[in-house]
Amino acid sequence: MNAIHRQKNGPPIEHVVLVWLNEPGNAAVKAKMIAAARTFPKEIPGILSMSIGDAVPSDRDMVDDSFDLGLVIRFKDKAALDAYEKHPVHVKAAKEVLGPNASKLKVYDVVVK
Repeated sequence: MNAIHRQKNGPPIEHVVLVWLNEPGNAAVKAKMIAAARTFPKEIPGILSMSIGDAVPSDRDMVDDSFDLGLVIRFKDKAALDAYEKHPVHVKAAKEVLGPNASKLKVYDVVVK
């Protein structure tokens, strides 16, 4: 059934979000962002898993460890990712928590093979 489900709706998608805070290292703001994000799997359909955490410090030139918070959400397919972008819970978190507190944001969407 899982293979049939994937053929019909497409492969899973990894949604990677990197956040640079207006006030780098602000623990209270990070806690607010984490709390808001943790509501996503409970409230938004199509999320298979979610991880959130800090950058791992690195001396390697190719590693960007300058961000304050990273979020990785696995969606069941592209349609679920598209629905998440418009979902009221996500829109509210982006408008009220993420937007006012982030100086920079990078998003990468990856098709899982």
